[in-house]
Amino acid sequence: QDVVTQNEGAVVVITGEKGGAAPVQSSGCFVHASGLILTTAHQVRGVAHLKAKRANGEVYDCKAISIDEGREVALLQAGVTDAPTVRIGDAKTLRGGSPLVAIATPENLDFSAVSGIVSSTNRTYQGHPVIQADLPAGPGSSGGPVFDGSGALVGVVIGKLRDQDRVTVVNPVN
Repeated sequence: QDVVTQNEGAVVVITGEKGGAAPVQSSGCFVHASGLILTTAHQVRGVAHLKAKRANGEVYDCKAISIDEGREVALLQAGVTDAPTVRIGDAKTLRGGSPLVAIATPENLDFSAVSGIVSSTNRTYQGHPVIQADLPAGPGSSGGPVFDGSGALVGVVIGKLRDQDRVTVVNPVN
């Protein structure tokens, strides 16, 4: 409960349009008060009319300022100068069994908190280290911030493995 309370204000639902009209929804979080939002590359690549919505209802226009497809990470700039931010942690301190809490926006379920544990820190995705977590994730959860037990950001959800309900791949914040 404390992890959600201290971070929910910095979490955003990211929406936009792909291919001219198809709606897209993902998750992210403010990592700097100047409006920088951390999310995943696959959810914002080629997406127009990006917007970020906070739990309090505030909505900001956004633009992608950096997309690294190889590392599956993106940075957006929102039109805000005093955004609440998450506290950045150190994913290298995680071990198998470490507790995790994610706040994500699976389709039509904005700002959902889920808990789980680290399953393995010895995994790779596209040649880069990732965290395997026993953590529920669904469409729209990509980019959702993942916090350690103290509430520090340790990664963002890339997605779940196909046909594996609770095997989620997390991009470490490091």
